[in-house]
Amino acid sequence: MTQEPTYEMPVDQYPTTQLPVQPTVNQRPVGQRPVSQFPSSQPPPAQPTTRQINFGRLWAGGLATAVVTALIVVVGVLVARQLLGTPALSSTSSGRYAETSITSYALLAAAAALIATLVMNLLLLAVPQPTRFFSWIAGLVTVAAVILPYTMTGQNGTKTASAVINLLVGIAISALVGSIAAGSIRRPDLRGGYTAPPAL
Repeated sequence: MTQEPTYEMPVDQYPTTQLPVQPTVNQRPVGQRPVSQFPSSQPPPAQPTTRQINFGRLWAGGLATAVVTALIVVVGVLVARQLLGTPALSSTSSGRYAETSITSYALLAAAAALIATLVMNLLLLAVPQPTRFFSWIAGLVTVAAVILPYTMTGQNGTKTASAVINLLVGIAISALVGSIAAGSIRRPDLRGGYTAPPAL
């Protein structure tokens, strides 16, 4: 029995074709910064979590409020006496005693504005919503100041004039100090900085 010869084809006679390998490209959205393959050893900067307060701006506004309240008292007393003929703050219409009462009343209103600024300063440091608490405190004190003249002896016109002046002073202090405090607060934002106070 004869064995048929076998023919073996050389392996490298027909070389296989290999496609070139395309380099992989990291796909990322346009505008996005590439992510580093090696993590940074430094931790990211800590973001601020508390608000910052411009106390200089707050107290400058408090001094301006004190001037405004003193002028409200002077104008209110002059209107009550000259236009309405009501002897506000005194039982007589004598000149020197009336001027002394106006000065004392104006200084008392200015002191009330400075005390209100101090209360707002403490609230900004201690409570989470300082302007809301200040509105309640100022409102209750204003109501007490309006009722106070009716607890004293004197003419009804004098009591009413003093009550109206006290009401105007209380409204001015509550509105001005509250708005000044809101403009003195810088709150942290999500980008790690602070938002500027609103423009006045």
